[in-house]
Amino acid sequence: MAHGAKESPYVMLNLTSLTITETDNTRSTFSDAFSLLTAPALDSLELRLNTRKYVSNPVASIEAFLARSRCTLGILVLDGVSIVDEEVIALLKQLPSLIQLTIMDSLNSQATLPVTKKLVESLHGHRHSALHPTFIPIIPKLQSITLGVHSPGFDAELFVNMIASRWFPDSDEYSALNAGVSCMRSVELFLSKSCNDADYIGLNQFEKVGMCTVVKKRLAYKMRNYNTC
Repeated sequence: MAHGAKESPYVMLNLTSLTITETDNTRSTFSDAFSLLTAPALDSLELRLNTRKYVSNPVASIEAFLARSRCTLGILVLDGVSIVDEEVIALLKQLPSLIQLTIMDSLNSQATLPVTKKLVESLHGHRHSALHPTFIPIIPKLQSITLGVHSPGFDAELFVNMIASRWFPDSDEYSALNAGVSCMRSVELFLSKSCNDADYIGLNQFEKVGMCTVVKKRLAYKMRNYNTC
């Protein structure tokens, strides 16, 4: 091989689930891992960052990997990844097949926090926003969402309204079809501070008719037995 030439990514035809974890002891980065792989059958992608060091934004390598793989992703987890809300929305627009989405803010004080008011606004089922200036919903097949918020001042009313825009009773399939989104089935929200239950009382109406809803302090995310939803 010529000096300085890059190796071609290894094609893993049967890989359906990929989890990449980066810690303080990890020598390689997300970008290193993505540059080595192509995975056309991938359904689930989890990126988990657990480090006190500042980590550069991996969004370019993620997008290049997905474009090269041309996979139909159903599950995406961004846990502790330093990425701005605008880049998250741009990434989600490329993933119309997504059914489950998890985004957890980093606890690293140097990291960029993606779970913002603008992000929640952009996930609304039938409204435009500053980051998504059309009425066509992004990730229209979304049925499960988990958000972990580290920044203060999270807008509870905005969050509940976003969930409401993606909820339709089983008997109202016609409305769901016209709205262009699937019915939300599972909602988990983990906050940096204890929440006021009254702020999220609007979720109760959905829970009574079958939606799984969890709103707890952030510590519960790491400790939970994942049978909650």
